[in-house]
Amino acid sequence: MRDYGSLFDLFPLDAWPKLRHFGLFGMQVTQENLISSLRQLPSTVRSIDLSFLAILEGQGTHEGTLTDIRDKLGWRSLPLEKRISIRYLVHGGPCQRPSPSPSYICLNKEVEEYVYEDGPLPVESSRHPRDYNARNAEGMGVKEVIWDDAILIPLKRDGRQVDDYSDESEEEECEEKNNEARKCFAWYTRGCKRNIKAAKDRMVGQMSRPDTVSKQHQLENVMSYRDSFEYYKVLGSQQRYIIASKTDEDIFRHALQQFPKLKRVIVTPAAHGYLFEPLYKTPMIRSFPYGFIYPVPRGWPNSWPRRHWAFVMPWIGDEAIDEDKTQWHGFRIVTKVLAEENHKITELIFDDYQLNTGISHFALNRGTEEYTNFCDMVKRPGLQKLQLSLLVGLYIGEEYEIYDQGYLHDALFEATDMRHFSFHTDFGTNRCSWIVDMHQYT
Repeated sequence: MRDYGSLFDLFPLDAWPKLRHFGLFGMQVTQENLISSLRQLPSTVRSIDLSFLAILEGQGTHEGTLTDIRDKLGWRSLPLEKRISIRYLVHGGPCQRPSPSPSYICLNKEVEEYVYEDGPLPVESSRHPRDYNARNAEGMGVKEVIWDDAILIPLKRDGRQVDDYSDESEEEECEEKNNEARKCFAWYTRGCKRNIKAAKDRMVGQMSRPDTVSKQHQLENVMSYRDSFEYYKVLGSQQRYIIASKTDEDIFRHALQQFPKLKRVIVTPAAHGYLFEPLYKTPMIRSFPYGFIYPVPRGWPNSWPRRHWAFVMPWIGDEAIDEDKTQWHGFRIVTKVLAEENHKITELIFDDYQLNTGISHFALNRGTEEYTNFCDMVKRPGLQKLQLSLLVGLYIGEEYEIYDQGYLHDALFEATDMRHFSFHTDFGTNRCSWIVDMHQYT
């Protein structure tokens, strides 16, 4: 970027007539250069990422850049189905680093409302162009956090990594890797086709609805299977890093302190909804390139096509499998953090959205870390609403200690400020027990 070299000289935008996504992340730019480059984007682009940009001193501001995007690029005149989605992350604290930190703030929604709908300007710059903060960062009105507890379906289901030790020859190992890659791509393609069919089936008889028109346009302009597959691999790698580094936990802790109006936390395995029809437009989902197709993850164990129940393992003891617990990663982090931090959360919702799944009921047996955190969390003053979905699955009668020994009752008994309580299990689909009936325990 020396001498303010043009972004257009770095990136051959005119050579990419089929470009769908363009992202600049953690770069130093000038306002004029950035706007000029965005003006050169082909009409096929459906999403951009302008996160953690540093406007060079004396060469513009962040609010000026957003105003130019709104007023000079002609994007406001685009039809709804062709609007370019904008990913815009900024640092929420004084420490400005060229990579995401636990103190970042997502302004996707606010920026798009400003660009397309005359919303308020969402950022303000100080004298030094790098020292910018979200407008009224401590009082942005954020009242709700949605935790997407659906981890992207891994491509290597056997857990074997490409760089694992092998005593095979180089040629044999290379051939095995190629076969594995072909199998992964074939699996991915099948998943995409099933989701495309499901999306089309859901549109039958609803073609006059505006949201259906938008979905139809995306279905007619989907990314190729190969491009989607490559993008999906990047998403999976990013998600694994965030979980392994505990970045998501750090961000959640920070949000509890950053947003004093935050009152509600929703943990759900169903945020992705259906293809082009998400239940919640989380930052990751909003950043998807236009027409991106993928096997929609559900999170939490679900029933199988030929079975009416999911399968859950004991949480502690010889039969417990630690890897299985990662399916409830969001639940475990949220209960842990809410038990440890000072906060003003009054509503906590673990919602399966009628998917016949939920939190493993084994997790709430006395003696588990999750049960201890759950107890500490619900007994804190101020919790007024709790929506709890539990997964019984393929159950064994003698494992119902959570009910017949009063573990769940003891935990909920401490929630003295409760105003709204909702309890859901998948037991209605599991009516065949040769040992006991669940009504004995509830």
